[in-house]
Amino acid sequence: MVYGWNRLCPPKKMSDPSIFNKLILNDIWGDYPTCLLCEANAIEFHHCYGRGGKKRRLVHSSVFNASPLCRKCHARGDIKAYSQELLEKVVTAVGKSNYIMDDKDAVFLHLYRP
Repeated sequence: MVYGWNRLCPPKKMSDPSIFNKLILNDIWGDYPTCLLCEANAIEFHHCYGRGGKKRRLVHSSVFNASPLCRKCHARGDIKAYSQELLEKVVTAVGKSNYIMDDKDAVFLHLYRP
């Protein structure tokens, strides 16, 4: 038997490990979060410190890496300059929620929080 793709049984698409858990983000930020930079309605969650390359994608799915931003702020070219400010705002919001940290959160904070 040959394993691999065929038109009757296409390969399953692997989901990206750096994707945020939307249910957890909804619990932390509510149904209609506002942008952390301009306070407009946030449409998407930005990875403050990227998606983690090939080796740390799961760690970068941490809720501490998720900043609610509007599309205009998310598209800005200088968003990396605000990463530390965004992280501190996320830490404050998560601290006010009922979220319980897991191992990937601890590793993420160890890597990026001074």
